[in-house]
Amino acid sequence: MPPRKPASGPPACSVSHPARWLLWVGTTTEAELSLAHTSLREELSVVVAENPRQACARVGQGAAARDGLRAERDSPPVVHRWEKREEFREDFFQRSPAAGDPWNAAPALILLASDRPGRWSLDDVILLTSRWPLVPVVSVGASLCDGRRRSGPALPGVEEISWHDLAGRIGRWFADLDTGRPGGLGLPTTARREERLLESALLAPGRTPPPESRPVALAARRLLDLEGLADLLSLAGRRIEHRTQGRPPLGAAGATVIWDAGRLDRDDLAWLQLLSSNQPSLPILVIESFPRGDSTLAALRAGAGAIVGRPLSLEALMGTLVRLENAPASGLGPAGMHR
Repeated sequence: MPPRKPASGPPACSVSHPARWLLWVGTTTEAELSLAHTSLREELSVVVAENPRQACARVGQGAAARDGLRAERDSPPVVHRWEKREEFREDFFQRSPAAGDPWNAAPALILLASDRPGRWSLDDVILLTSRWPLVPVVSVGASLCDGRRRSGPALPGVEEISWHDLAGRIGRWFADLDTGRPGGLGLPTTARREERLLESALLAPGRTPPPESRPVALAARRLLDLEGLADLLSLAGRRIEHRTQGRPPLGAAGATVIWDAGRLDRDDLAWLQLLSSNQPSLPILVIESFPRGDSTLAALRAGAGAIVGRPLSLEALMGTLVRLENAPASGLGPAGMHR
């Protein structure tokens, strides 16, 4: 009788898929989209194409995809210091022939980068889905798409994500897939934005945070926002160390700081720089009502580790927190500049 294998439960934490890569269709030169693209490159491998036709032609051949990725890696992004400190993993280019070429496989996700309303049409989506029928297609919009995003998606079946929430939400989606959960990508393409927000909140109690998760310290201008943020994090199972109405205290240490700043002014940036200078390795997440490229760069240079905007989803919040806490020097502040 063959020996019985020990029973194994679901993995306690997510493990990155070695052959997972993203297809970015559109520009990466616009300031906000460049920030979103750079944040993705910190964790994942990304192939960039200017339009859907070029994407289908380039990724159809493994050598062309490799050349495209190398060209993208060598081209400097808008933000030089907010990118992955080590080079892209060369195991994609130096593996044995028996292992196969991962670029010949389908991408894990297709991103349509929209720098303005009406950038892509339904024909573009059909061209991509005809080439990769089972791959989800998501649109990432810059600030010029803000009004349209709040009034509903322009392309049927394509969810539009704001540029500042992109890395956090994609990280949460892939973490769900790695642990056997469908997550947001498992919802039907006809699901509305409200249904996706509700689904992310319903799935939160089933996710057990790792025991080494840092406590969080909350700060917000208004008491109502402070209590709402505390309820959101309690739902996700995070331990709240203390709450402060106003700016976060300068003596915060040992906890991840989450600051609902609303609209960052000059005094807030000076306070943020003072806070990050006192605690260089302190993870700081700033919630801004309407993040823009210039204000986000100013906050990152002042010491923030990440910026998210409103409306704030639990999915984007938790995904961004995981990224921030796993990369203690990921921002443009003093901690990131000294590395």
